[in-house]
Amino acid sequence: MNCPTNEAIDHALSVLAHSLNNEHRPNYNFFASNAFGSAEELDREVQFIKTVQSGLNDRISTIIRQRYAYRNNIASRIYNIPLDIFTHILSASIDMENWSIKHLNNLARVSKYWATTVLSTPELWTVVKYNTSEYKQRHLWEQALKKSKQLPISCQLYVRSWQEFRKNDGLALDRISDESH
Repeated sequence: MNCPTNEAIDHALSVLAHSLNNEHRPNYNFFASNAFGSAEELDREVQFIKTVQSGLNDRISTIIRQRYAYRNNIASRIYNIPLDIFTHILSASIDMENWSIKHLNNLARVSKYWATTVLSTPELWTVVKYNTSEYKQRHLWEQALKKSKQLPISCQLYVRSWQEFRKNDGLALDRISDESH
């Protein structure tokens, strides 16, 4: 896009100046006629142009935010699907045999809409796969209990050594069993 000519800028500023109320509207004939105007006239013109520039910058910022919002899937078709239908689609598309709570946590990071859906759908939290050799998975039990609400949970426990499990994880499992619904 080419830069507008001085005449085009003059015309745009004149239109803007005439749209203001009388107390803020200077009498403008930009550039040529004001080039040798009084210092007061030039100061008013500079102030007016700064005001217009500020308004344009605000408008540009608004347009950029709207563009980002649009681009970031706010207007995407998936966000127009009612939550209950999206929940059903998500639930039906999950292969529970190869699923884990870690996958749900990743899905919840896609967007706010996905997070709301994933975190508020108890059916998605009814399968817990727990590998005792992965220490960081201990919190998954509690997360599943909390998010599954009153639905039954299917637990798949992978134990390398039962003695090791009782030593490290057994107490946590006992506590979770006591809290289960």
